[in-house]
Amino acid sequence: MKTRHWLWLILLLALVIRAGYVYVQLNHSLFHVVTFAPDSERYMKLAENIIDCGMFSYEGRLPTANDTPGFPLFLVGLRLLFGPSLLAIYIAQIMLSTATVLMAFYIARQYFSDQAGLWAAALTAIYPMGFIFVATPLTETLYTFLVAAFMAVFARISRGMNWALAAGVVGGMATLTRPIVGGFIGLACLILALRPKTRAAGLVVLGVFTLVMAPWIIRNAITFGEFIPLSTTTGYQIFGGHVAGATGGGEGHMRVGVDFTPWPVQPPGVSDNEWSKRLTAMGLEVYKDDPLLFFERLPNKIWNMWRPTWGNASLKNWIAIGGVYIIIWVLALACLLSKKSRAPMLWGFVLYHIVVHALIFGIVRYRIPMEPVLCALAGQGVIVLWGGYIYKGKTGADGLIT
Repeated sequence: MKTRHWLWLILLLALVIRAGYVYVQLNHSLFHVVTFAPDSERYMKLAENIIDCGMFSYEGRLPTANDTPGFPLFLVGLRLLFGPSLLAIYIAQIMLSTATVLMAFYIARQYFSDQAGLWAAALTAIYPMGFIFVATPLTETLYTFLVAAFMAVFARISRGMNWALAAGVVGGMATLTRPIVGGFIGLACLILALRPKTRAAGLVVLGVFTLVMAPWIIRNAITFGEFIPLSTTTGYQIFGGHVAGATGGGEGHMRVGVDFTPWPVQPPGVSDNEWSKRLTAMGLEVYKDDPLLFFERLPNKIWNMWRPTWGNASLKNWIAIGGVYIIIWVLALACLLSKKSRAPMLWGFVLYHIVVHALIFGIVRYRIPMEPVLCALAGQGVIVLWGGYIYKGKTGADGLIT
């Protein structure tokens, strides 16, 4: 059977799994994942106010830059097309998650081979963490697709400037959905710019990436009279991960403990940006007396994000989620240990997120956007372990781009 036939079967399997999961989750709460989280309510309000009063605002009176506009605008588009229907969101997220399976195939094929791509797609299709939030209006599904699409397109930019343009557009959209990936995109462009053969492509990606984000940056400058490149949520992240009493919770995240309660309330008249700066200062104040505490927390933070599943998960979750996750990591490490298939660009992507979230904090669901890349590495790991076959075709000597 040809590669494209296998790929179509895998995509069909992924679509059926995700559609079936949404039905079961909404009716039977299969993995005890909430179908409408507090963050979901926040995003829905932003989308409603964009439509109703033309303002990026939670209550329709005061503008905000606490969230970036990517996911709310996605909800706006769905609402304009289909009305205020949660079903439309579920269907859209089912399709995006299935498309992410395709992106995993393209990533692995570009760096390794068609065979590795099929294994990567299959792993992405069946891995529960990859679709566990499809039934919840959160950024995970859209962001994971955009990040995977960026990695797939970026690997092809040596084939023409159209790919560089596409990488810049998709990278900008991903960053406007969640800012965390922006730093990696900047580093990747810097690496390309330092190489004479790829300098032009790197500059194109960076330029288009900046242009995509420019309207949001300009909006913030005009609205608030301050330079707010992406969002004002940085202070919350730093405060939650570093304040006195922040410990590694058994649920797999950093939580504010008994040493600092309650969570501070933003004073009236203080802008979101100023409050973010104050929260940052309050969060880092603990290290003035005990600088080593920062390093003592790092292993726990890394474990909190990269553990097989939530700390309080049921045996069913450990088997379905944790078991597959461990297999994916074993296969990815097999790929890493093979000298000719290390793909430093892909591992650099994973390492970047390990470091960034260790510096702030991470929860298990924050790693979901990295997992299509892990599955791409695992797909090659299957090839490596299955007879020691190393693909020697499409990638350059450094495994960065073709």
